[in-house]
Amino acid sequence: MTNDIDRAQLVQSAALEHNLPNELAEALKGETSEEIEAHAKVLAKFASVEPADDPELSGGLDPLGDPDGEFDALAAARRARAQRW
Repeated sequence: MTNDIDRAQLVQSAALEHNLPNELAEALKGETSEEIEAHAKVLAKFASVEPADDPELSGGLDPLGDPDGEFDALAAARRARAQRW
């Protein structure tokens, strides 16, 4: 039998290993690491984490935006400033 802190660490470890969202991590059953790990494997089959399709969250330059691969810093700064005001 594990104490609450040990169990919380086991749950967190299993959830991270199997890419479970927090809501499912809280639902993990079991008292031993083997039980928690087995339940995490089962839940992972149903918990597909897909990336957001929001273009605002791309985090960088758009590879399709400039076909020749050149980046014009001055033009980018002007666009940014125009959007800010």
